[in-house]
Amino acid sequence: MLNETKLSGIGTLRFLGANEIVMNEYLGGIVLRYIATHGSGDDSETLDPTLPAPQDLGGGAW
Repeated sequence: MLNETKLSGIGTLRFLGANEIVMNEYLGGIVLRYIATHGSGDDSETLDPTLPAPQDLGGGAW
C-alpha cells in the first residue's frame, strides 16, 4: 500500500508484511508492518535554522 513511499518527517517506508487478526466472529483486522528509513535530507528541506531547538527552550518535561 505505501511501499517505497517517502513521508515527510518519517522517511521512506518499506513494506515488510501483513497478518490477519481474528478476535472473534465480529471483530478482526489486518496488521501491516513497515520499516521506516529516515535520511538526513528529509530534515534539511523543512528545518529553519533561525528557530531554537526544543531542548534549547528550557522549562519542558522532555
